[in-house]
Amino acid sequence: MRLRGPGRSPAPRCARSLLLVRAHRAVIHVALATNAEYVPYCAVAMLSAIEARGTSELTAHVLTGEDVPAADIDDLADLARAAGGTALVHRIAVADLDVLPSVGRFGPVVWYRLVLPELLVDEDRVLYLDADTLVVRPLEELWHIDLEDAALGAVRNVVEPVHCWRGPSLGLADMSEYFNSGVLLLDLGRVRAGDLMGRAREVACRAGDRLLWPDQDALNVAFSGRWKPIHPRWNCMNSLRVWRLWAEEALGADAVAEALSDPAILHFEGPGLSKPWHYLSDDPRRRQYRSTMARTAWGDTPLADRTASTRLIGRLPMSWRRGAFGHLLRARRLLNRHTGSGEGARR
Repeated sequence: MRLRGPGRSPAPRCARSLLLVRAHRAVIHVALATNAEYVPYCAVAMLSAIEARGTSELTAHVLTGEDVPAADIDDLADLARAAGGTALVHRIAVADLDVLPSVGRFGPVVWYRLVLPELLVDEDRVLYLDADTLVVRPLEELWHIDLEDAALGAVRNVVEPVHCWRGPSLGLADMSEYFNSGVLLLDLGRVRAGDLMGRAREVACRAGDRLLWPDQDALNVAFSGRWKPIHPRWNCMNSLRVWRLWAEEALGADAVAEALSDPAILHFEGPGLSKPWHYLSDDPRRRQYRSTMARTAWGDTPLADRTASTRLIGRLPMSWRRGAFGHLLRARRLLNRHTGSGEGARR
């Protein structure tokens, strides 16, 4: 009997099947953006996405500036690898974004997503997640949503009545055409073909400080008529719970109830105690969030804004805390306006 030489024996049938499955397994591409301050929270969002990849592979594209230390980048890569995913960190040249308006204390990080079409030149689709998100259900259903001829899938934003006038000022018929930019499913081919991120840059540069939410406003103007609404469970914002009546008006009562009972991506949008890492957070998922953070290299990150004032507020009944914290924020703004310092500057 003739023996096969070394390396010529066929792979066992089970091995060939495994190779075939890997060759055809979908790869979900997720993009996140962070500055140095938000790295711990970006790590949580990334880890939750990797763990919710289902049977797919997942590559996380983390967009950072020069302020993020190399050690943090290494820790992000290690975290992704240990969870079964891949993290690719992309340093964004902040100088290229200097012409865009600054957005509060966050700086240029909110604009990093504008470079995704050019950065991911070999990809047709990417799921962008804000760093204050937590994925709690498999992403495959969202990843494979048919966007039809739209360049973007997103969830309508819940808008306070005081801001409903803003639609026409942005060139939109009304605010029902306005999406939240915390979770974006981008068809990169259509985005490139329409130069829609370039359009967003133009809007931001032209309107500048006249935009209330500069990055989100610019994206809404650029993608007007080019986006497809998706179910709010894919971007279950705090506003669905806190402003439920307004949310039901914007999204429908059934959709809001479904999103709250079975969310897929939690989005902790808003300031202060809206975040699950805030000392006064009343979010029902805050323990789940903190449990996820405990499994990262930033598990010992202290709760934010643990001050004498917030500790006093924390002794109040839960139903009183938001109102009391609102008064505290107004007092801090007034104090900072007069002194440029004070408790409002603390984390």
